[in-house]
Amino acid sequence: MMPRHCCFIAAELDAISAPQAEALANNSRGLALYIQGDRPAALSHYHGALALYEELGDRGGVAAVSSRIGVVNNRIGNYTEALSHFHLALAILLELDDRKGVAGVTGNIGTLHWRTGNYPEALSHYHRALALSEELGDLRLFATLWPSMKSLQPQAGARHVLHRYCAQRHRRLPRCTESLPPCPGAP
Repeated sequence: MMPRHCCFIAAELDAISAPQAEALANNSRGLALYIQGDRPAALSHYHGALALYEELGDRGGVAAVSSRIGVVNNRIGNYTEALSHFHLALAILLELDDRKGVAGVTGNIGTLHWRTGNYPEALSHYHRALALSEELGDLRLFATLWPSMKSLQPQAGARHVLHRYCAQRHRRLPRCTESLPPCPGAP
């Protein structure tokens, strides 16, 4: 979604004059500002949306915006804040049985651990996210996480894990194993 489109949506929502519309408008502005690179302003709008969703009792909205706040904080290096928002989102998504959302946030937590150098924890989260997305038939998450997983292969014994993961899925994702160097002892 382009920033201009997000701003157009926000302006349309402003005309509605209802708390749910205001929350959506803040969320849209947050996304536009994040795309434009203005992380502090994006966080401000996301926090505004979060407060409104909490006031409305909209648990799905709280989870979605908390995840976005986590993403922004992860990008700017506020890892403790990011993890806190990811965990809030994850708890709500589990409560709502939103498995696709759980997979996405679990992948985001993996990326946070990857960025902080905690490679075993990153791999653990990536594998949980990928297993769930595969159960759901949504391999888009795999495509998103694969570059990070590949970069982890020399870390924490990850090469064997990646080869095993790819070997199990080779029929559905044949190019997966082509991008890895040979790994002696891998199944």
